[in-house]
Amino acid sequence: MACWDQQRAEDAARDFRQEAGPNQDEVVIKHLDLASMKSVHSFCEEILKAESWIDILINSAGVFQCPYTKTDEGFEMQFGVNPSRIIVVSAKLYKYRDINFEDLNSEQSYNKAFAYSQSKLANLLFTLELAQHLGETPLYLACSPKVEGIKGRCFANCEEEELLPKATDEQGARKLWEISEVMVGLTK
Repeated sequence: MACWDQQRAEDAARDFRQEAGPNQDEVVIKHLDLASMKSVHSFCEEILKAESWIDILINSAGVFQCPYTKTDEGFEMQFGVNPSRIIVVSAKLYKYRDINFEDLNSEQSYNKAFAYSQSKLANLLFTLELAQHLGETPLYLACSPKVEGIKGRCFANCEEEELLPKATDEQGARKLWEISEVMVGLTK
């Protein structure tokens, strides 16, 4: 379990252990600040050294309609923190904003509600493109055998949800992926 707040992580891990009972696997707690790519890279290196396999990865951390602030790398906070997901915790508010590829960091005009909507649409587009990159890698949605093998879909209240066309735009997803690779330093 990755968390920027150690106490909250320990509290959540305790709750997981109580809920799962004595036969559950280990819950690993690691520090991670999604507003810092240095922290993200450090976390990934730590996991790669310590773990040979990750059974489940659910990323649900995020920020919501905060005042205009930036991550350590200069990205608008909601856009920088919210899209990094495998199992995406998104929101229906994605419907109210398109991706502004010319101003991803909302530097020309900032509206916290629009920035949040853009970050949630980025969640969905990121998942769409991630499914292309992961191929047949199994993704689990809350460990349910009913959804085993399903990838690149959106669920709400444990049911698949129909998305607006802008959230299934493969060209937009690919463009966002390529820009994101440059933004986080994976390509130049």
